[in-house]
Amino acid sequence: PRSSCPLPVGIADLVLVERLREVRVLTGFTRLEAPTPNIYGEFDANSNRAALALSADWLPASEIRGEGFLVVLDMKALEKWEDLPIVAAREKELEAGWKLRFPKYKQQSMNFMGIRFYLLHTLAHMLITQVSLECGYAASAIRERIYCSRKDEQGALPMAAILLSTGSSGSEGTL
Repeated sequence: PRSSCPLPVGIADLVLVERLREVRVLTGFTRLEAPTPNIYGEFDANSNRAALALSADWLPASEIRGEGFLVVLDMKALEKWEDLPIVAAREKELEAGWKLRFPKYKQQSMNFMGIRFYLLHTLAHMLITQVSLECGYAASAIRERIYCSRKDEQGALPMAAILLSTGSSGSEGTL
């Protein structure tokens, strides 16, 4: 259900997710260099992994049931913030640091996501801390999923949202 109370400035929507289902599947493993997930939590399907079996027609999986909430930022307010000179300057600093830290990604498909991603990621961790303190969950039990598109991304659906959730593998969920 959607929130019926007035939302703070900069927040376009708040959606309470009463029933959330996540399926986690083990597709393979590696011993030398673990593939890292992209900003959406997805792994490169073409990474070099050892197969789980010589001829497996199934994969081990677990189903997680839980709940959470989705915070959607107001795109107009976000774009106005991104256009501030001090924010643009900080984005350039962050991009320069990212290129120094991850030089091998210059030639690959992983791009610097921009200041919007930094804002969403920081906000997500601030909310995780607050939810942990207010609701009694361990911070490590709260998962984040960031929905983000770059401002200059051609043809992409404009996205700026955070999903925070918690769950367990039991059939009853977490409450």
